[in-house]
Amino acid sequence: GQRILIGGDVITALDDQETDSMETLQSLLQETEPGQEITLTLLREGKEHTVPVTLGERPAPS
Repeated sequence: GQRILIGGDVITALDDQETDSMETLQSLLQETEPGQEITLTLLREGKEHTVPVTLGERPAPS
């Protein structure tokens, strides 16, 4: 699948659900709410890390 690069990190999962494309990641994020804590799994410099993230407000559509 595609590699989802964010600031040099490669996001591989959101709450243990594989994110093999940007579309999959966006779809999973649509199911979340501001203030919710999620866990991202990512590759940084070849090592897997899990990172807790508290979601902020979504920007208003322009």
